[in-house]
Amino acid sequence: MSGIDVSAPTNYVMLDSQKVLIDKAKSCKLAGFVSELEQQFSNPLIYNNMPFDERLDKCFEEQKKYAKIARFKSLYRNSLIRYPIWTSQLSASQERGLTADHIEILSQTDYIEKLLNIIITGPTGTGKSSLAIAAAMEAMDKGYSAKVYRLSDLLAKIDGLDDLAFIRFKESLRKIKVLVIDDYGLIKINDSQAVKLNEIADIRYMSGSTIITSQLMFKSLPEAIDPSPIRDALADRLFRHNDIYIELKGKSWRGSDKEIKGNK
Repeated sequence: MSGIDVSAPTNYVMLDSQKVLIDKAKSCKLAGFVSELEQQFSNPLIYNNMPFDERLDKCFEEQKKYAKIARFKSLYRNSLIRYPIWTSQLSASQERGLTADHIEILSQTDYIEKLLNIIITGPTGTGKSSLAIAAAMEAMDKGYSAKVYRLSDLLAKIDGLDDLAFIRFKESLRKIKVLVIDDYGLIKINDSQAVKLNEIADIRYMSGSTIITSQLMFKSLPEAIDPSPIRDALADRLFRHNDIYIELKGKSWRGSDKEIKGNK
């Protein structure tokens, strides 16, 4: 660089033509592109010797980064997750029944494209909800939509909707790529609720993945649904034997130094 200190700030004033380009990029809502373009125009000593295609590529790459961050923030706001937890906070534990393969599955999100559900069971306090939230966070980081409901909250919501509102709600869940139903089995699902849940499961079939956490063992999951003709249909859609089953074990970790806590 012939002895030029490119790290030193410059008092370079952008040309009018450069300001016009900046304004055009802003009007197209290309915030990342604008940020990189302003850097280039304001630091000519650094960028003047860089080929045009490289400079343009840097602008597009910055825009991609910005768009990814913006999409994640939007997905997170709509996810109903209170505190984020990431798979990087998880550690494989034989004592806990959590393997490195389990963490890899949640991190890579291949199960979403394969339309597989994930069933996470285990005693209270063993980290079922944390695993489910970590899976949802990784999914959103890769651009997939996610929504998290406690089963009791989901049932209360669908109970309070009239027929038209339920149709709209059902359609909104069809578009969600990862639906988390937390604390399944703590309350009994009555017949009318089972009918509506079955409609949701049916419309989501071949559309997205569902993650369910429960204290019940896998074979006992249908027992949380009141006996009725719809029970088998709903259980068949939610608890499939080709899905991913993670069984946690051990004592509650709540309040211990092993507890996984989300970031506020």
